[in-house]
Amino acid sequence: MIDEAFSDVSLTVFDWNGKQTEQGYYCAALANTVSVLAKNPDDAHALNCLGEFFRTTQAKVNSWKEAEGNDALSSAVAKALKNGEPDRQRYYQQIITDNKAEVEDKAYALYRAVRCYAPAGYNDCGGEEVDKRKRKGWFTQLKTQYPGSPWAQKLDYYW
Repeated sequence: MIDEAFSDVSLTVFDWNGKQTEQGYYCAALANTVSVLAKNPDDAHALNCLGEFFRTTQAKVNSWKEAEGNDALSSAVAKALKNGEPDRQRYYQQIITDNKAEVEDKAYALYRAVRCYAPAGYNDCGGEEVDKRKRKGWFTQLKTQYPGSPWAQKLDYYW
């Protein structure tokens, strides 16, 4: 029965240990990240790490088969697209507008939000398209408010 219930995803992907993130940004294992989000759904670092999980594994989670399964995971991917691709862009936007987010987490979210459109200008993070003016605003915010961050230094363009 378990094999049938999870036939849409390889369960080994959930053994993610957090080490596959962008060099310079630390993430705990997925189980820890989800535990943090279960206690505080607005935790900026954990949201970035959840985004890193989905970015690095390309996992697609379609929770309709497990409707009442894992509450923490269900709430974290509640706005998943129909194809099972979570909306990482929404996580980044939530962090960008969070006045309580730590500087490192906000700078990383700005970096990742801009990178959602690299290199061709098309969104690969899920969610609705964001126009180029908004993306330029994220780029400018990163470069002006966090110029010393490695993320501002790494990003030379906006798409």
